[in-house]
Amino acid sequence: MREVGQDAGIGVQISQQGNRLIVLRVLPDGAADKVGIKVWDEIVQVEERWFKGMEFEMAIELIRGDPGTQLNLFIQRRNLPKPIKLVLTRGMLPDAK
Repeated sequence: MREVGQDAGIGVQISQQGNRLIVLRVLPDGAADKVGIKVWDEIVQVEERWFKGMEFEMAIELIRGDPGTQLNLFIQRRNLPKPIKLVLTRGMLPDAK
């Protein structure tokens, strides 16, 4: 596992489970927390890139970015028929240790 959002990101800790990216932790007051991302949500797409089958490190790089930049993120939540589109603004985050 690797922290996403230690520098400029969305404030989640994710894990690769098979070919899926699963949210394990949402940091308080981070971009993900502000838009309602929850533990066990699956990140399926950022902008136009689908994550299924993508290398984990490549997915991390797509989620990270410059502070203040926006990204469109699509998450799949249990019991919902299709992914939810969320617009997040990347931010500087405190150390999540």
